[in-house]
Amino acid sequence: MLVTAVAATVVIVSWVLNRPPHSTHERPPAQDTQLVEKPLIGLGGGVTVRELTQDTPFSLVALTGDLAGTSTRVRAKRPDGSWGPWYQAEYETAAPDAPGPDPADAGAGPRSTDPVFVGSTTTVQIAVTRPVDAPVTQAPVTAEANPAELGYRPATKEQPFGQNISAILISPPQAPARTQWTPPTGVTMPGQAPPIISRAEWGADESLRCGSPQYDRAVRAAVVHHTAGSNDYSPLESAGIVKAIYTYHSKTLGWCDIAYNALVDKYGQVFEGSAGASPNRSRHSIPADSTATPGAWR
Repeated sequence: MLVTAVAATVVIVSWVLNRPPHSTHERPPAQDTQLVEKPLIGLGGGVTVRELTQDTPFSLVALTGDLAGTSTRVRAKRPDGSWGPWYQAEYETAAPDAPGPDPADAGAGPRSTDPVFVGSTTTVQIAVTRPVDAPVTQAPVTAEANPAELGYRPATKEQPFGQNISAILISPPQAPARTQWTPPTGVTMPGQAPPIISRAEWGADESLRCGSPQYDRAVRAAVVHHTAGSNDYSPLESAGIVKAIYTYHSKTLGWCDIAYNALVDKYGQVFEGSAGASPNRSRHSIPADSTATPGAWR
């Protein structure tokens, strides 16, 4: 995917250097990322493959819910009707203060996966492998807790994800047709920071954020995280994928912001991640020494 080192790669880089002069990227017009929750009801033990279809094209898929002992793979149907390759969904690393079960239940297992980039499609298959004695998954307990205008059920401290599994189908905003792309400079001088595409330039909706950035006095370590999925995207799609990850982290997972300090696509474009930049703590790095960390794209 956008931030990955193998099939699809984006690499998170640390903000040790100062940002260079203002970049030439234009701010994209405001467009919303669409998220749709599809409960996977009736999953038992063993391997189950579910096919999901919707009219609105989407390009990222994530899993949320009771994922203890569970592994998931995703593949998308191509325009010609054939199926693309299977991509393994990787667990998200939740911050200690992220919404979810009580600390005493922290060992219960993961509650979400990274979004998997599969390319634009209207149909995906999800292969879910669960322990043989796993209870059958149920429908989310929601009515009032699932406002229709959101299109998904957000997690809160009062009502964390229930004992169920859901697929989140994510439709990133599209770049306007007039948009042009200028390749980033391939070589920088020692000690020179690469150009950074700011949150304003990639179109971050700051109303999704909550709380204030936490800062450390110095950067002691960096964490590189690789996302999963296809590497078949254009440079003009990268900003939309960043917005989709931001919306998923801040709204669906309730993390208040994107979990990476920076995201780098396969074209070398560096996108500002968590608000505050510099030695700001990103949620992805908090479990490891509370230092500034960079995020990674496939």
